Amino acid sequence: HFTAKLSVRMADGPDLVATNFDFYDCSTYTSCTQCVSSNFPCDWCLTGHRCTHDTGENCRNDVLVTGVARVGRSIRPGPGFCLRINKTANGSTEILVASGVSKRIAVKVDNIQRSNFDYVPDGSLGLRVMDLWPNSTERCAMNGLDVH
Repeated sequence: HFTAKLSVRMADGPDLVATNFDFYDCSTYTSCTQCVSSNFPCDWCLTGHRCTHDTGENCRNDVLVTGVARVGRSIRPGPGFCLRINKTANGSTEILVASGVSKRIAVKVDNIQRSNFDYVPDGSLGLRVMDLWPNSTERCAMNGLDVH
């Protein structure tokens, strides 16, 4: 984002009045948490996996998580309603998968909906949902990545 100052002044005189204008672009946020935690009135479209300032135009019939800067009441306000991996089934904070190896993992996912798996944001991860049980541990298969 950037801020621009608008001022009114007489020729060669001081500013009589001035105000700042903030310009922002919600689409620069690529995750739900980034989007709804911003200082701007941005909302996250769960099914569409996008951040926008205009949900009426960009997220029709979608489930929304509203940003903390949005004025008014909401059913799902703030980052606490974003889809996220809470922990692994064994309580570890990391999952290590060697390059070229397939491994079954189990993770606890918060705020999951069936529609979240109609789209995987980064197909290069090779993440595939094996089974989906609401409010429980998700069973996934993950392929190792080649890191250069």
